[in-house]
Amino acid sequence: MIKLENLNFCYDKYSPFKKEIFVNVNYNIIGQKVLLTASSGSGKSTLFNILLGEYKGYKTKQDIKILLQSIDIQLLTNSVYEEINLGYKLKFKKDIAKEEVQNYLNVFMLNKKLGDNPNLFSGGEKKILLIICLIVSKPDILIMDEPYVSLDEAHINVLNNYLKTTDINFLMSSHNIYEDIFDQKITIENNQLVGIDE
Repeated sequence: MIKLENLNFCYDKYSPFKKEIFVNVNYNIIGQKVLLTASSGSGKSTLFNILLGEYKGYKTKQDIKILLQSIDIQLLTNSVYEEINLGYKLKFKKDIAKEEVQNYLNVFMLNKKLGDNPNLFSGGEKKILLIICLIVSKPDILIMDEPYVSLDEAHINVLNNYLKTTDINFLMSSHNIYEDIFDQKITIENNQLVGIDE
């Protein structure tokens, strides 16, 4: 899925306060459903930003989308349909059928929310809606940063059931480990990516 070669990254490189995050990393993220679990400050967000092309000198040709932890800043419209259609139309240059949107809403327990204002949703409903928005845009890789935060048990089960069967490539950062979902688990130790149970 992702091949990292000679990856080096350092904050404040020319400062007395410099902090090395990655040092000569060579690692293949080969799983379709990958868990990244690491301690705070180890470089998870930095890795995500590198993959997204946020830093000069690091580029990927893959279409990568991310679900951030801060959900409210990602909502841009006042309608569930328009929210889902926004990214879809941007990529495919046409509107998504309302029937297709309704199918996703049914799967993710937002059955009667098609015309509702997502800004009035609970935190968990907003998170699920944003996941749907990213799924319908069919990215090459979907990054999810702590997707279970704000979800109740019912929505956690719905999300897990979907992730078990989807053919979407995803990289998830989470402290909640659902063993039967992932085909590769990695962590960050001593400025390196390290496989868990490999």
